[in-house]
Amino acid sequence: MQMLHSGIENLAIVHAQQIPIFLSTPTQTATNKSCLNNDEDAVPKGQVNMTYFTDTASNATLIERLMASVSTAFAAAATRQANRRVYSTTLNELSALSNRDLADLGIARSEVRRIAWEAAYAQ
Repeated sequence: MQMLHSGIENLAIVHAQQIPIFLSTPTQTATNKSCLNNDEDAVPKGQVNMTYFTDTASNATLIERLMASVSTAFAAAATRQANRRVYSTTLNELSALSNRDLADLGIARSEVRRIAWEAAYAQ
């Protein structure tokens, strides 16, 4: 099992450090080196290259949470309004066509609402 990959040292929140680990027997040193990395020259004998990260999440205040909820509600309302506008426009345009024009498009008059709904709400 390998610890953290040494390539993540380049990230801003991950810092590399050398922690000396004093091992009593040479077999423990070889076992620990093989578990952490396969590169023999990367780590001096008796030391292990380890990485760590710091999680600095902060709790949002009540006002920040309230503003996030309000902005989410406004975004959802705007999405619903845009979908409703697409439905209404499509329904009005297809309803304005004659039966002959609808037949040329391969649409029956009874399918107009379904097609308008699919245009607006189907993903």
